[in-house]
This record gives sequence, C-alpha cells and structure tokens, in this order.
Amino acid sequence: TLNALQSLYEATERWEELHELLGLWLQQAGSSEERIGIRIRLARLAEQKFGKLDQAIAQLRDILEEDSENREALDELERLYEAGSLWEELSSFLSKRAEAAAAAGGNAGEIAILLRLSEVFEQKLSDNARATETYKRVVERDPENVGALNALAALYQKGGEWEQTVAVLQNLFALLRGEEAVAMAYRIADLAA
Repeated sequence: TLNALQSLYEATERWEELHELLGLWLQQAGSSEERIGIRIRLARLAEQKFGKLDQAIAQLRDILEEDSENREALDELERLYEAGSLWEELSSFLSKRAEAAAAAGGNAGEIAILLRLSEVFEQKLSDNARATETYKRVVERDPENVGALNALAALYQKGGEWEQTVAVLQNLFALLRGEEAVAMAYRIADLAA
C-alpha cells in the first residue's frame, strides 16, 4: 500500500505528501536496510525538490551513523558538500574518509582521497599550509607521485621556501626521463642560481 501511494505521489508530483509518507514509513521501518533506503529517498527529495541541502545532509549523516561505510551516503554527502560550497565541512569529511581508508589498509584509496583533500585546501580554502602538509602525506605514502610532487614544489615556491622547492624538484627530476628531465634540470638550475 505504501509503495502504491509513493508511486502516486511521485507521478502527480505531490512532494510534500511524499515527504510526509516517507517520514511515517521511516518511523515504522524495522530494519537498518529499510531505514537507509528511506533516508536516501528523503535526502534526494530534500535536495532535488525542495532545494534544502541542509536537510539532505542531515539525512545522509543519519545514514552514516547507522552504517559508517555506506558508499552511496558517503558519495552523496561529498557531492552535497561540494555543491553547497561547504569547503570546511568537505575537508573534515575527506580527512575522516582518508583515515578510514588508511585503517582499512587501502593505500591507493587513501592517496586518492588525500589528493582531493589537498586540492580543497589549496584551491577552495586557500590554505597553503594544510595543502602542503597533505601533499607531504601523499608523498610519504607514494614517493613517486608526480602530481603531488609538482603541487608540493609549487606550494613551496609560492611560499618562498627555496630549499624545500629544490629538494622536491630533485626528487621529481629522478622520476623523469627525456625532455621532461632536461626541462626539470633547467628549472632546478634557475632556482639554485
């Protein structure tokens, strides 16, 4: 009966009634899986039909309290933080995800999240200190990560930290071949001059 009513409300675009129905359904849900499914629908409804990111985020957070590894909720929450330009919240969220990936032994997953976190610090929050520290964490885990090394060198150079810039560029130089290596050698020489 509830499924039929839900379909009717969706077909007739009666979003308020659908919201109320889902709320009642949530109260009666017997299993974690059922509650999570309803909360996902409530989050989408809040965002897409009512434009209320805060309510959508609250639903997703509730899901994560029940199932901290729910992939759909994790991905949606990250997307909503970005859509709402909630950069501090996004950075905190990504930090926690990186810690969880590290605890699970997922080096590649942790590195990907740390790179994303570094970009948020650098580009969205203009926090070069935290971006630098996070790029350093990436390089500690993957000393041959060319993207992180380039970003780290650029941050050091921007901050006038010439010794660190040259040290990172030398590490980068060791990874390059051909024309890229020659260009890097010139860059290091210019900085050292």
